[in-house]
Amino acid sequence: MQPEELRKQLKKGAFVGVFFAAALLFYVLGWTGALVAYALAVSVLAVLAILLQSGRGGGLATSLGGLGGDSLLGTHSATPIAKATGVMLALILPGGRGAGRSACGGGAGPAGRRGRHPRARRGGRAMISSMTGFGAAEAQREGWTVVAEARSVNHKDLRLALRLPDAFQARQFEVQKLVEERLHRGHVYVEVTCRTAEGGAGALVDREQVRSYAAALREVAEAEGLPFQVDLASVLRLPGAVKDMTTDEDLRERLWPGVLEACGAALDALAQMRRTEGANLEAQLAGSCEAIESLTARIEAAQQGLVAAYRDRLRQRVERLLDGAGVPVNEESLAREVALFADRSDVSEEVVRLRSHLAQFGEALTAEGPVGRKMEFLGQEMLREANTMAAKMASGPPVRDAVELKSEIDRLREQVRNVE
Repeated sequence: MQPEELRKQLKKGAFVGVFFAAALLFYVLGWTGALVAYALAVSVLAVLAILLQSGRGGGLATSLGGLGGDSLLGTHSATPIAKATGVMLALILPGGRGAGRSACGGGAGPAGRRGRHPRARRGGRAMISSMTGFGAAEAQREGWTVVAEARSVNHKDLRLALRLPDAFQARQFEVQKLVEERLHRGHVYVEVTCRTAEGGAGALVDREQVRSYAAALREVAEAEGLPFQVDLASVLRLPGAVKDMTTDEDLRERLWPGVLEACGAALDALAQMRRTEGANLEAQLAGSCEAIESLTARIEAAQQGLVAAYRDRLRQRVERLLDGAGVPVNEESLAREVALFADRSDVSEEVVRLRSHLAQFGEALTAEGPVGRKMEFLGQEMLREANTMAAKMASGPPVRDAVELKSEIDRLREQVRNVE
């Protein structure tokens, strides 16, 4: 193979490899991770190209359109490598900024600003669901009415309790699949009953079949010269006279689509009620977040003058004790005691962590999918920080604010237990 053809083949192979590598990055890492990887890769390539081209910064000038510079490989003007470096720099500048914003989650957005939380609703619809609800539906099939009821209560996982007619016990897994497609958490109860359109409990008389039996019995009686007497109870015991789900396999197959239809509609109604309850929960949780942020800000503001006030009180107390003794106040001991108090009462780290948890909680309020477990964890961590802050408080209004903060977080956690 000629060198020129070899170079062409290598170029084609390089393009194909880059394409598949990019596709793999997007598939494995998603948009955010792929953009970050793209920015890092192009940055490294650009730096290597500049170092290969020039010394003392000349390569950067060349890549941006300069006349050239002294390179490790000699003096040169703008080369293909320099032009490629310029292209990579042009790509990395906007790409790196975009990737940085994606990776950080939009620091300038509502959730990124300290003390701010996303709105309780996005696009006019609730983003979280409750775990309590009820739904019911009916379906008509073959003269039968299928009634399905579904209800759910709180549970840490998805737990299902089914009550189906005995004829359909072997197909419970299909109803379970309907539940798993719509719900993620909660103890779900589904009950299905089948009755005839006339209100019977579970059987339907085949009138045509009964007439056929009666006609056959009449013919036999007339042919044999016997009196014609029909016992209806005996006729109904004949095969096919009464259609029952437990005995008629064909009937079961025809009724089963109705069972799935009724269960699906009941579960849809249940899910809709859970979303409606979720909207109410969302508003309450957003209000709790605002109250927690307000109390945290008050505690933080009270800390600013706390050390100075303690120093003044301590100095006054020492001066009263030494009054008339002619002994001056030891400033070094006073400063050491104030420093120890400042270290014991400092809650700045707890405030930072609490605000971080609060910001993540606000993001979860507008997140897609089940977020109940995440909210429970964040509520637990917020209570941990509040307990630490309360333990560091000496007295006065900050102590009352810390107690109120713990109460507000407890109320938030109580509501979170009902979030899917």
